[in-house]
Amino acid sequence: MSLERSLALLGAARRSGAHVIEDDYDSEFRFSGGPVPALRRLDRSAAVILAGSFNKVLFRSFRLGYLVLPQSLMDRFLAFRYQADA
Repeated sequence: MSLERSLALLGAARRSGAHVIEDDYDSEFRFSGGPVPALRRLDRSAAVILAGSFNKVLFRSFRLGYLVLPQSLMDRFLAFRYQADA
């Protein structure tokens, strides 16, 4: 996605109070030009949730994922995780 479209998406998320979920595992792998900045890096209003997993960069059977959350969502996600682990 171009920088202009990325900024427009972040602006729309900010205006509507929505969050954008980003899985940016391949931004460094390009045939030409520099890497495209991740939405999370451009985000100034804590609207991006970055999701990832190590199986995409290490090996497929390594089933470990992670989320980088805005501080405002941390308690809600932790409560969900604790309930799901019970």
